[in-house]
Amino acid sequence: MVLGSSAGVVVDHAAVSDPGRDPEKQINEDAVAITEMPFGVAVVVCDGMGGHIGGERASRTAVARIVEVLGSSGGPVSRALQAAFERAHAEVYALGGDLPVDQRPGSTAVVLTLAGREALIAHVGDSRAYRLRDGTLERLTRDHSVVAALVAAGAIRPEHAERHPDANRITRALGISQELEPELSAPLFVSPGDVFALCTDGLSDLVSDAEIAEILGKGESPEASCKELVDLANARGGHDNVTVAIARVLEVSDVRPRETVEMPGQDRTRAWPPAFTGLMTRHPGPEPVPDKDRRASAPTTFDPRLCLP
Repeated sequence: MVLGSSAGVVVDHAAVSDPGRDPEKQINEDAVAITEMPFGVAVVVCDGMGGHIGGERASRTAVARIVEVLGSSGGPVSRALQAAFERAHAEVYALGGDLPVDQRPGSTAVVLTLAGREALIAHVGDSRAYRLRDGTLERLTRDHSVVAALVAAGAIRPEHAERHPDANRITRALGISQELEPELSAPLFVSPGDVFALCTDGLSDLVSDAEIAEILGKGESPEASCKELVDLANARGGHDNVTVAIARVLEVSDVRPRETVEMPGQDRTRAWPPAFTGLMTRHPGPEPVPDKDRRASAPTTFDPRLCLP
């Protein structure tokens, strides 16, 4: 499906979300939206946690509020992203009431905004964003997870991360603690032909960056690429809900995006090489949030344009 925009960017896009193959995780706690905005286009992917229906409500609430705030903001896109994360965090936090940390619903979030020739990425947790350009895949986010921090510190080897007992524990999320520290990328220059992909860990746990690059590089439609990636994850066990959203840039103009401002504590690094999964913070991060591998077990429906609560 093609989205055009008066803000100077046209994309072909698709999203696929699947509950996976684990019979005890058949409530899909992922949520996704790809929508046109006053500034251009936004892609939002969230992965909920919290058991029972908490994770599903958390991710859908997060997606809905992020889309709402981005769509109604008239200021700089980066400031709108900050406001969107703050609003989503507050509403997901409210879902938990007085529950203790280890029982609260929460959600990861990764958001791509495209405005003219400029892209921004904001995220918390281990849902990822990638860009394929001229056959080279860049990972545009770094996982906010326990094992990523251990790998970055040299405490464990990357090949041991998957089997580590804390493999499913993340260090930042919406709704878990009162404080939120989203990470915002530096502005990325966008060119026609760029392919952006956002995904939950249901994909990245089972499909390597090299395989993602190979599939995106085939030049198939975003819908076909999403389906192939999800099918590959499911063929390897599909141990979790898996969501992929792809936006292929068709046209961009020199429309100047609204002024960019930095989030507090923002790291200005543009991108990380495909093998990098470290967690770089300017001060010690919060305590790890609960293991997000806690799912319920009943089917749910999926709207590829916008999953609302």
